[in-house]
Amino acid sequence: MFLLFHWWIEHMQSQNAVKSSLPSHMTSLAMGLFAVLGPSPDCVIAQDAVAPFAAGALTSAESPRPPITAISPPQQDFFSKQLVYEGLPVKASDVVVDEAFYEAHDRLDAMLGELPGITRRLVAAGVELHIIGRAQVTTDLPEWRHDKGRRLPEYNGLTRDERTRGMGGRLVSCGEENLLRLSEDRYRGRDICVHEFAHAVRNYGMKPSTRALFDAQYKRSLAMGRWQGSYAGSNPDEFFAELSMWYFGAHGDLSMDGEKPSNGPEGLKAYDPQAHALFAAFYGGQFETAESSPAARTQRTYLSGEDAASAVEWEFFCTAGRNSGQWSTIPVPSLWDMQSFGTLNYGHDRPARLREQGLYRHEFATPEQTENRRTFLVFGGAMTDAQAKLNGQLVGPVHRGGFCEFRYEVTELLRRDGSDNMLEVLVAKESEDPSVNEAERRADYWVFGGIFRPVWLETVPAEFIENVAIDAQADGSFRAEVFVNAEEAPTASAVMLEIVDDHGESVATAASDVTAGAEKPMTIQISADVASVRPWTAETPSLYTARFRLVSHDTVLHESSERFGFRTIEVRQGDGIFVNGRRITLKGVNRHSFRPESGRALSVDQNREDAELLKELNCNAVRTSHYPPDPAFLEAADELGLYVIDELPGWQDSYSTAAGEPLVREMVVRDRNHPSIIFWSNGNEGGWNDELNDDFAQWDLQDRPLLHTYPGFWRGESVFGGVNTRHYPNFDQLQRMLAGKDLVMPTEFLHGLYDGGHGAGLRDYWDAITSSPMGVGGFLWVLADEGVLRTGDDGESFIDVAGNLAPDGLVGPRHEREGSFDAVRSIYSPVQFDAMLPPDFAGVLPIANAYDFTNLRDVVFRWELLRFPGWDDGAADAEVIAQGKAKSPDVAPGDTGALTLNLPREAAANALAVTVTDFSGRDVGRWVWPLHNLRPALPETKPAGDAVALSSGDVTLTLDADGRTIRSVIRGARTYPLTGGPRLALAAADAPDAAAGRLESVTWSAAEGGWFRLQYSYEANGDATFAGVTFDLPPEAVIGSRWLGIGPYRVWQNRQVGGTLGVWEAEANDTVTGWQGWQYPEFRGFFAGVRWMTLNLTGGGKLTVVPEDTELYVQRLKPTTPPQALQMNTAISFPNGDLSVLHEIPAIGTKFTAASQLGPQSQPATVSGSYSGAIWFHFQ
Repeated sequence: MFLLFHWWIEHMQSQNAVKSSLPSHMTSLAMGLFAVLGPSPDCVIAQDAVAPFAAGALTSAESPRPPITAISPPQQDFFSKQLVYEGLPVKASDVVVDEAFYEAHDRLDAMLGELPGITRRLVAAGVELHIIGRAQVTTDLPEWRHDKGRRLPEYNGLTRDERTRGMGGRLVSCGEENLLRLSEDRYRGRDICVHEFAHAVRNYGMKPSTRALFDAQYKRSLAMGRWQGSYAGSNPDEFFAELSMWYFGAHGDLSMDGEKPSNGPEGLKAYDPQAHALFAAFYGGQFETAESSPAARTQRTYLSGEDAASAVEWEFFCTAGRNSGQWSTIPVPSLWDMQSFGTLNYGHDRPARLREQGLYRHEFATPEQTENRRTFLVFGGAMTDAQAKLNGQLVGPVHRGGFCEFRYEVTELLRRDGSDNMLEVLVAKESEDPSVNEAERRADYWVFGGIFRPVWLETVPAEFIENVAIDAQADGSFRAEVFVNAEEAPTASAVMLEIVDDHGESVATAASDVTAGAEKPMTIQISADVASVRPWTAETPSLYTARFRLVSHDTVLHESSERFGFRTIEVRQGDGIFVNGRRITLKGVNRHSFRPESGRALSVDQNREDAELLKELNCNAVRTSHYPPDPAFLEAADELGLYVIDELPGWQDSYSTAAGEPLVREMVVRDRNHPSIIFWSNGNEGGWNDELNDDFAQWDLQDRPLLHTYPGFWRGESVFGGVNTRHYPNFDQLQRMLAGKDLVMPTEFLHGLYDGGHGAGLRDYWDAITSSPMGVGGFLWVLADEGVLRTGDDGESFIDVAGNLAPDGLVGPRHEREGSFDAVRSIYSPVQFDAMLPPDFAGVLPIANAYDFTNLRDVVFRWELLRFPGWDDGAADAEVIAQGKAKSPDVAPGDTGALTLNLPREAAANALAVTVTDFSGRDVGRWVWPLHNLRPALPETKPAGDAVALSSGDVTLTLDADGRTIRSVIRGARTYPLTGGPRLALAAADAPDAAAGRLESVTWSAAEGGWFRLQYSYEANGDATFAGVTFDLPPEAVIGSRWLGIGPYRVWQNRQVGGTLGVWEAEANDTVTGWQGWQYPEFRGFFAGVRWMTLNLTGGGKLTVVPEDTELYVQRLKPTTPPQALQMNTAISFPNGDLSVLHEIPAIGTKFTAASQLGPQSQPATVSGSYSGAIWFHFQ
């Protein structure tokens, strides 16, 4: 701000306009400021500045004094008369003489006469001035009665009345004798009214930005050796109050060391000229001129809804497909394909099917306050070619490209006669530019048509800030390019900058001249430095706001603001990706903008939901595949903390240079100030145009690193800019990449399909990436299934995932969690525990810190001792026996340590749970360990001998003649549907050494209470995908289940992390992940860590299964699978039975990679020799 003073005075002098442009007392102030500011931008001292009020000039002859009126009945039994200054009450009891009221009025008028804005804020805050009568004490005032006679620690044992006669705050007070300058005044020579009221001015009237200037001056003054040992030097509040007394003709505390200032403004100016200059500017009203009027602000008028959730109906005509050939209405923003118009198309459809067009019409009134201002028509996004007319006239050329924001000036086309305007828009699904179609439409995703982002009018002053490019580094250095647009010769004289932190406190100000006669458009450079900056990272997403004002002398022409973060990005080839000087690992997922009901037209809330979902996954990074997202998503990424790869469309083919250049500009200009964006991406999988590479830096002041994501898909390359982003490497290929000289960051890997990919195989991949000096992260494909809601020929709605093209997500179309969600969340967790408790566990857990910046001492750890309910008591939740908060250990990022829990001795507890919460209050994980064997207490068995019928209570289990296989289980009139087992369940792997085996022994025995025990053994040798025993149990006979084990999701051999030990309940479903049903968790499949599992049967019966070995897996029914032709590498073989207990289970592959190529955990099991087990069954 001081730099602005320097510029302003110098400019006015150069124009010979100081005396003619300013009030007389401000002319003196201005000339004094200029005299000392001189040419140095660091100089802020005004040696010869003339104060606007001379010493002793507190009596105002210019401002008429308002009347003193009676208050009847007295307020609070005390205040009986008052005077009101510009809405500020001055109150006292009737013992105070009128002259004291007039003196108080004059002091307020001297202080606030040039500060109408501050006066309004003081009135709004309820500030009052109370006069203490000569014979009264401070605690006679109603607001201090509670302290009468009390000795106060803050006053070293003195009472308030012994310590002071006057208080600051919202209710200011001072003594009558001080106002009247009577000889008995204990503060003779000091103006307590000014001092105490200055506290109110500072704390209730000042803007944070102004307060920050005085705070900075306080530090400068002390650094220069001023005010040492005095009241003014004790803190910024007293600095302002004390120096206000000097400025208005009195003096403050004179106990400072060394030289002491003389009384009044001249004494202040001589002693601390910098401070005097600031006080003169402030009380002279200089900071009031920075207030802008509504006309200086950008006015946005939505013609559509603000987002898809608030869409506005427009008239609409579709040229082909559903509901075509007639005018109707459609919500805007939306996609016509999702509103039952035209034809739904996937990107592999032939071009002839994409020729439909949409015609839009919308009437609107010209917004108010558009006279003598400029108005632009803005489209957030329209697929794919768009041409608009306003009142019958074209607004500009056709815009080609569906994902970027574009605008036209329509100032001269708006109607000013009071009649409505007619906007007409023609949108074509297929572009007339073949390269746009190749980049955007011939893609492996749904392709839509329509105005899918908002449409609005943007009205600005004739001279305005068109946009701003910011570069804010982690060291607090800030620079910006401000692009100023002016049709005529510009009148702007400067750009002012204020940087405000997320608490609203001003932390820096600056100004930069606008050169007279500058070319149009103008680019103004401005810079500042912020001390003690809080840098932005995905773990600490600290945001600031830069407020820019385009000014013409004392008039604000236009103002705009940008939210940003201070952070520094580096790609150090062969070393890593660094944010703020620290190496980071990108835990990423690709994300489409999508919902089944609306396609790519989303609401603000839905965009934030996606960002929240990624944070819940413990992701710190996201790739916006394959186009720039809605601004709301980037805003959420800024706020929540996500590193973003912002991608220019180009799905395996690129824009031409002519088509791509304007789209790069539109994308970068819109998105460049988001701190979350750390990379630009020039297309996907070979969809890049080298001639566009330098365009990104042309529009980005930060010059972010640029990626070609998997450039070698069909061009024979995998590396660009020192980063190998190869897509879908198998495990061996990944290891070879990591052994190379380039950084490794697959921007797509472990391609999801149905229940495959993602978390299946991720443990091995992630360990390889994070243990290599070349590994810097990766991005799973993809966050959500891209399924559209359609209506079938039978009138029933269904989710269409385009066969096996779009069911790729970690979550379903409506964000239904799938099993891989918890697995990825566990592997990406910034806090890692061992899966098992140490053998000698005594309350201390080994722990690893996988954060990049956060020490675990800043993370919250809470523990619980649990008692799980039994198989037969029906309780759903574990009982919390004891709980507490552990002391967070001092473990640096990347290090290991120990968490000490200090657990009480609780014999009733059978499990330990630990929940970890980050600084924002978000849980990053919950871990549960058994404290001892959780298997139910089981009765003694009785030998069955050669019997083929065993009884337990009223339950009879009948075996086949061989005495091995269940023929029937009957209890009274109920027959249980479990039959046909045990049988050997052994699947030979597709390997040279395929497994073979046989069931060796089977022994049944009965016990009390409906329990039966099976002991078995089998021989197996070779490579197997599963091995164990199985039974028949018709799926239609099972209606639900309750179990104690790892849940709630099923597991695969290569996806066993992420589940939690607990008691779970589920209704039966036949969900086919990503294909049909959409009810999660899936009921059917393999389950781990089962201590007991009860199956609820039709007719009210229950079957409980208890494996004696908790390392075995229980298969609960056989999952239905998608059509075999669609399964690709996710095909799985299951036992030829419905209820199985297995030593080994299969791994699952990804869309493009077989399970056997996904690493060690995905290999078929090698079985050798004899295997045995015991299973208990209970029938009730």
